[in-house]
Amino acid sequence: MCAPEFDEEIGTEYVWKGLGKTSINIEPHFILETPKEEINLREELLNLSTQYDIYAICDGSYVFDDGIKQTLYGEGYLIRNREIKKICDNKKEVII
Repeated sequence: MCAPEFDEEIGTEYVWKGLGKTSINIEPHFILETPKEEINLREELLNLSTQYDIYAICDGSYVFDDGIKQTLYGEGYLIRNREIKKICDNKKEVII
């Protein structure tokens, strides 16, 4: 999944086949407080979350896949059904 970065991209295709290395959708560079100029983009991301679970990770966070499980390190959120829920912070890890 590639969420829109600009208002002009809203309504275009967001889901791509990709490399098939993971089954999760990641939204990188996530900032919880939506800047005023990005309200339309956040709304579109929330709309996408009614169809897909989205793991929104903040700068400095990452997902590590050891072939058995996927672990999120750093600050991260799960966006599902238009709700944003913090699932991990900088002091812990969580298996997704």
